[in-house]
Amino acid sequence: MRQLVKFAIGTITFLSCLQGTLSAQALTYQFNWTGENGYSATGNFSFNDLDNDGIARANNSNNFNEFTVFNITFRELVTNSLATLATYDLNQLQSFNPTFNFNYDFVNNVVLQTGNFSDADGFSISDGHNGFFLTRNGKDRISFGETDETFFDFSGIVTATPIPFEFSPTLSLSILSAVFAIQKG
Repeated sequence: MRQLVKFAIGTITFLSCLQGTLSAQALTYQFNWTGENGYSATGNFSFNDLDNDGIARANNSNNFNEFTVFNITFRELVTNSLATLATYDLNQLQSFNPTFNFNYDFVNNVVLQTGNFSDADGFSISDGHNGFFLTRNGKDRISFGETDETFFDFSGIVTATPIPFEFSPTLSLSILSAVFAIQKG
């Protein structure tokens, strides 16, 4: 019986350590954009690929939003510091539909941005009413401005970077403490 307990403890410890080494799968992604006139957008997102096509979409083929988290903040460079213009979260952006269109190819780590604002390979992030927008327009460039069609900035590329899950050192210590406590018992 004692051998079985030691085997179980060893297996649990091994799997816990293995999880720590294999935990680089991204759970959250951060993204950013910087225009040529000092405006920028930063944010983060998480998703579930519901249709298993390798692309997280605001509206997939079944008209479901695959994003579980989406936050964006628009900023303006003012006297060498960034001033926040607006911040939106997923709930706000979904209520402004169809002005929220974002497509992320997580297999190739690319924000799709070659199509027009409403296309499956384009994007549009906006409140749709009286705020700010970041979109790909028909002029083959990214535009940033106010929803009243006042444009502030152009150009740039939206990039996304996975934020790897980090295994907690505290959890590792807890597991090792439990192993020693069980072995002594």
